[in-house]
Parts: sequence; C-alpha cells; structure tokens
Amino acid sequence: MSRINFLLYSTLGSVVLSYLTTFVYHPVSHTSTDCTKFRGDGTNEVGQPFEDFNSFYPYYVCEHQKPRTKLFHFVASFNTIALFTSMIYSKQFRFSTLLFGIVQAYSFAWVSHFFIEKNKPATWQYPMFSFIGDFKMFSEVLSGEYVIWE
Repeated sequence: MSRINFLLYSTLGSVVLSYLTTFVYHPVSHTSTDCTKFRGDGTNEVGQPFEDFNSFYPYYVCEHQKPRTKLFHFVASFNTIALFTSMIYSKQFRFSTLLFGIVQAYSFAWVSHFFIEKNKPATWQYPMFSFIGDFKMFSEVLSGEYVIWE
C-alpha cells in the first residue's frame, strides 16, 4: 500500500476514533485552563519565556482553544504514530517515511492554526515543548478531556 493510501485510511480511522471518544467519555469543556493569564505572544504570565514543559503546557492548550484545531492535531498525531508503527512492523525503515510523517503532521497542525485558530503555531518558538505537547494533547483527547466534536 502506498504511503498516500495509508495516510488516507489512517486519517479516516483517526476521525472515527476521535468521534468515538465523544460517545464514550462525553467531554464537557474545550479547556480547563484559564487562558486569560497568557498574552498569546509565547511568554508566561509575567512576560518571560517558558523554561520547562510543565509551565509551557497550559499556554499550549490555550493556543488550541477551538475544537477543530484539536481535531486536526489529533489526526496529525495519529497519522504520525500509524506511519511509524507501520514502518517498524514492516521492518522497512526509510528516511522518506520519517520525513513524510513529520511533514504531514506539521501540515495538518499548521493549517489548523492559520485557518481555524488564526494564530501562530507555538512550534516556531518552542519546537521541542510543542512536539511533546502534541502527544500529550493527543492522549488527553483520546481519554475524553476535551470537546472536539460539537
């Protein structure tokens, strides 16, 4: 199966999975974080850059307030996990597959920031924290913490 076909099936599977979490967990909020304390400029409450992931993550969640943004990130993370898992399972390690996984993930995520959330991706200022944040938010969506289907 080509990577594009795999990505299409993976995307469909992730959308179905994200929809099923709504029925299983019945999430009630978009975020439990007080977003008014952040200015949206990539700094903490006192205007300083974030020093660690635990202080950064509430800001990261606030940069993803709209449910569709979280959905796009969920799909991107699911596709990345699926691509890497298939590569490991098939024992066909290719740099092009790694690159494809990363490009598709950032494409989904950045489209959601530019056209849905209408903000600048946190990845530009905090690439490693954002990468970790993507997968933490993925697990929180999977466990029903956020509304992603209205």
